[in-house]
Amino acid sequence: MNRPVRPQSLDSSPSTEPATSADPATSADPAQASGKSDRDDNPLLTALQHAAAAAQQTDPADAAALDLMRRVLLTADAASGRRRAADLLAETTQADLVAVGRYQDGLCHIETLAGDAAVPPSITSDIEVAWSEATALARTIRTSTQPTRCDASLAHRCLADALRQHNPAAAQHAMLTLPLLTDSDAVAGAVLVAWFGRGTIDSAHERFLRRLQPCLAEALAVLDQNVEPAWLKRLREGRRLLTRRRAQIAGLVLGLVVAAGFLPIAYPVHAEVTLQPQQRRVVAAPFEAPLGEIHVAPGDAVTSGQLLCSLDTEQARSRLSALQAESQRIASERAGHLAARRLGEAELARLDGQRNQAELQQLQQYLQRAEIRSPIDGVVLGEDLQPHRGVPLETGQVLLEVAPLDVLVAELEIPPDQIMHVRNGQPVVLRLDAAGRIDQLSLQRVAPRGEVNQQGTYRFTARATVDNRHGGLKPGMQGSARIDTDRKPLAWCLLQRLWQRVKNWS
Repeated sequence: MNRPVRPQSLDSSPSTEPATSADPATSADPAQASGKSDRDDNPLLTALQHAAAAAQQTDPADAAALDLMRRVLLTADAASGRRRAADLLAETTQADLVAVGRYQDGLCHIETLAGDAAVPPSITSDIEVAWSEATALARTIRTSTQPTRCDASLAHRCLADALRQHNPAAAQHAMLTLPLLTDSDAVAGAVLVAWFGRGTIDSAHERFLRRLQPCLAEALAVLDQNVEPAWLKRLREGRRLLTRRRAQIAGLVLGLVVAAGFLPIAYPVHAEVTLQPQQRRVVAAPFEAPLGEIHVAPGDAVTSGQLLCSLDTEQARSRLSALQAESQRIASERAGHLAARRLGEAELARLDGQRNQAELQQLQQYLQRAEIRSPIDGVVLGEDLQPHRGVPLETGQVLLEVAPLDVLVAELEIPPDQIMHVRNGQPVVLRLDAAGRIDQLSLQRVAPRGEVNQQGTYRFTARATVDNRHGGLKPGMQGSARIDTDRKPLAWCLLQRLWQRVKNWS
């Protein structure tokens, strides 16, 4: 809150017409003192100047109000406009106290004071309460020690008591509180004008203030609309500071860059990665036969010895029934030959029974092999066999794969120009497309020779074991990996990659 020194009044007595004191020919314009001419290119200011000159002869109060409005609009911002308004009001009306406030967040707050009267900080809250009352009523309120010239107002009565308590000259006083309302009923602020040592308000001053009320409200509203946001002010100040200290900042940045170049970091080697089972067992057809019943699907968890599928053995079972019947017939014939003491025929029947029994055992083994069971505990991999039911199979044809998934292997494909930095035991961080980040891994095996991958690119492979007891990872997931190799200066790490690209390009 600014409190400028009250300028000298141009009137010689309280009854002097305020328009004469506001005449540009008889008072120094603050805009001219700051180097700004009244003959501004703004057509609004020019029109106000002409209107004030035209009203000088017919209505001096209107002329003074228009001239004060023009002078307020000549200021650079709203705060300067309120300070100039307070100074000009104190000069024109010869008031002992002039307070101009700004409307913000539903209340009027004191922004500037003018006049000779000393106002302690404790009085400011009383002034703001009086403004709130006048703004709520949307009318001008007069306060005076003469009851006949005083409007009923509790807030203004409290303000008058506070002024008398802190300033003996306020024992006799007159005050005028004006809410500044625009034509659209928007609140632009409020004004308090007080005279000490007298109990009445000069009629010329009151007429001038009432004529000024809408003009000043519109002028301050225009200036408030042009207020620059606080963040933009800070941005402009920051830019000016950077401009003044550009050389120092450039040197500081250069020093930081050079110092950062010697900062040791782990040189990162990037590679493509694919998850694979740590071990897998292939399940194949034991002999030629059509595919029969299927008891599992891909992704099912199975245990060792669990039935996975079976081959179609209908013909073999029919043959088994025939062999069993033949075995019983041969046994009956041999018993009859022995009873009749036909030893030769009995011996031939025994040999036929042995051949039949051998074929029967072979067929039973065949039927047992037709039931395909899981060799280990794990998860079924491969394609769904249901669409292939009844299709003839060849001996050794792969049907399914079974692999334990509690531990997976991350297979990394390392570019040849980076393999010299990689060795066993270095930390690895994975970023899988479908599972996110996996860290706290380490390389366990780096291939001694490179191979050509499926894309026809020459790569070295390395492996890292991944714990998958939670079961969230699946074989075949892909992504990228970062291997943190030996620590090198940051500048070396950046230039190393640039040098490799230039060398590969050349």
